[in-house]
Amino acid sequence: MRHDKGGFEVIDDDQIYNFTQKRIEDTTTLMAATSDSSEATDTSLPKLGQRVLVVEDNRDVALYIGLQLSETYDISYAYNGEIGIKKAEDIVPDLIITDLMMPEMDGLELCRRVRDSEIISHVPIIIITAKASDEQRIRGIEAGADAYLYKPFSPDELKMRVSKLLEQRQLLREKFSVQQPQQDNSDLLPSKLDTQFLARVTDIVYSFMKRGKVDVDTIASELCLSPSQFRRKVVSITGQTPATYIMAIRMSNAQRLLDSHPEWTVSQVAECCGFADSAYFANVFKRHYGISPTQYARRPKG
Repeated sequence: MRHDKGGFEVIDDDQIYNFTQKRIEDTTTLMAATSDSSEATDTSLPKLGQRVLVVEDNRDVALYIGLQLSETYDISYAYNGEIGIKKAEDIVPDLIITDLMMPEMDGLELCRRVRDSEIISHVPIIIITAKASDEQRIRGIEAGADAYLYKPFSPDELKMRVSKLLEQRQLLREKFSVQQPQQDNSDLLPSKLDTQFLARVTDIVYSFMKRGKVDVDTIASELCLSPSQFRRKVVSITGQTPATYIMAIRMSNAQRLLDSHPEWTVSQVAECCGFADSAYFANVFKRHYGISPTQYARRPKG
């Protein structure tokens, strides 16, 4: 091992060759991804589900992080903050790891830009630094950092930090899921930005229900997001696909209408929820609640 100026352990070239041939190929791709080119490139690793974006101008540090995490996560790279923001908005990662000191845009500015972005405001961020004063830590929290990692750090510490933040996001997804019962957990508070985003989604779904046209692409466009960006963001926050989440909103509205307007026909409720076909609506409602709309309306109250 050798060390950079911050005391960070990095991997020498001769040690790299001790890995399997597949790992060598992955490393070669990573070196290309973090070289001084105009764009960062994803590794050729298979898609493993959760994606971590490493924003780091030091190629050795990026290599070290990538080698520790690539067995568990799908890793993407950017070699400065400007490219990191563009890449993050394109792929909508589950977590961002960034260095505090980088050219063009430092880690704090990257945090601020992420938190101001409609697309990636929900993504947790780990800042890597050689040292940080209390003032710097406070500035990091104010900018939106979720955790600091101090050089030199061990592989176990890196993996633990990443795992815990992603685990916390999973708990928030469960809390946000409109199909899950509300959980009383005062220690787990949802992000204000996440709440605002889902409130906007709900408002737009209700608006389109009244027009009789509810589809994922149209709602994504209304939010000024591409369908893929919309999908990644909704899945990251709720754990559900946009189609599933939107349908749950429609079913919740149907339940509310059946409760408040017992005199309405199934066709009237279906129309108010954006369904042109009342038979299809009844089918979806029964799959969702285990009972038909007619049976639900006629059930004993209280």
